[in-house]
Amino acid sequence: MVGLDIRIWEVGAGLCIHIRTPNGQNHIIDAGKSDDFSPAEHIRDRHWSDGDVLNYLIISHQDADHVGDLENLKAYLGSPKIYLRNKSVPDKEKYGLLQRIYQQVLKQFDKSYTTSITWEESPRNPDLNGGVRIKYAFLDWSEAQTINNSSIVVAYEYQETVIIFPGDIEEFGWERLIAKNPNLFSELISDTSTVILVAPHHGRKSGYSPGMIDYFKPDLVIISDGYGAGETDPRFRTCASGLYIDDIEKKFLTTKTNGRKRISVAANGALYIDEMG
Repeated sequence: MVGLDIRIWEVGAGLCIHIRTPNGQNHIIDAGKSDDFSPAEHIRDRHWSDGDVLNYLIISHQDADHVGDLENLKAYLGSPKIYLRNKSVPDKEKYGLLQRIYQQVLKQFDKSYTTSITWEESPRNPDLNGGVRIKYAFLDWSEAQTINNSSIVVAYEYQETVIIFPGDIEEFGWERLIAKNPNLFSELISDTSTVILVAPHHGRKSGYSPGMIDYFKPDLVIISDGYGAGETDPRFRTCASGLYIDDIEKKFLTTKTNGRKRISVAANGALYIDEMG
């Protein structure tokens, strides 16, 4: 049954997530790549159909490992229809000296997408995206103080499953973000049966926030990281309550094992998690 389909690939210490909504919209969160793998090229070759467009591009923050594949993304998938980023981040933090092509593409996108859209046009509108509820929030640069803490935290909810994508936000940023609005994601998570958290900052110690874990109470944590790219904080392996996958209880999964993870939520609410990419 057609539903929400999410693919997370190992791109070293970076991040790239492709989301296909129940009605066929394409959303991408971040545009990381590894030395020998471009998710954008892979999506075009394996998961793109005639007539597909990139409906929504979300850049959680502008570190190279989250935007380094922007050149290929534009070449293979085209410019996004709607583009979400934290506009308050200073240009020097985003583009540096414009020495890299991805920095040039990032600046082009930033300067091109300047017109506000209505709710009727938004890919976050469940009436347009097949029934998926999407919520996001981020700190202004003046409060974030660092590029990681300026990350956009995004939540997707479909048929009582919520998946949280928090970028590289750290404990300081999360605590400040949620202090401003304690009920920020409450509507999405209050009536759900399953919460999946993509570990902040690739499962590093700097990304672990007891407050975030207590807030979302994840059933499963997915760690997007490359083999040997960094040390996973062991708390990310134990903080979730656990889900049964192939009759085995799992509290965490990591892309370090085979380079990819897939989450599918069927139209009837059935949840499938596997390693097909």
